[in-house]
Amino acid sequence: MNGADQTAKCTFSNQGYSIAPLDEAPAGDTTYHCLTMFMPVSDGFAPNVVVQLQRYTGTIAEYVALSKLSLAAQGMTITKESATETTVVFEYKGTFKGRPLHWYAKAVKNGAKVVLATAAATEGQWKTASEKLLKCVNSAEAN
Repeated sequence: MNGADQTAKCTFSNQGYSIAPLDEAPAGDTTYHCLTMFMPVSDGFAPNVVVQLQRYTGTIAEYVALSKLSLAAQGMTITKESATETTVVFEYKGTFKGRPLHWYAKAVKNGAKVVLATAAATEGQWKTASEKLLKCVNSAEAN
């Protein structure tokens, strides 16, 4: 299905609205940033969850190795990691644009794609926002 599916709705009860999702397939072998959700801003930052679709034909073990190299190159420190044959979860910390941040990411491999859901918050926000952010990220699945 292309475009907005008018029968399905993303419902945000606490915010008082719903909206039809955009459901576009990425073109070619590109990474596709398909969804961003924000919590209210505090201390100049909005805790958030970003979902990307990535074309990837390697194994999850190869994906883990590439992810570790990428995070290390960005100066990030992995604090937790777990993996299965199809899924990897990383929790990591680092500085982005001069701000200390805390991330939690779940990557799910399905065929030639990876669904990557990543939460981010400042270190100060992590204590209060992490429960909701982790629940959101952990709900990500590949279909």
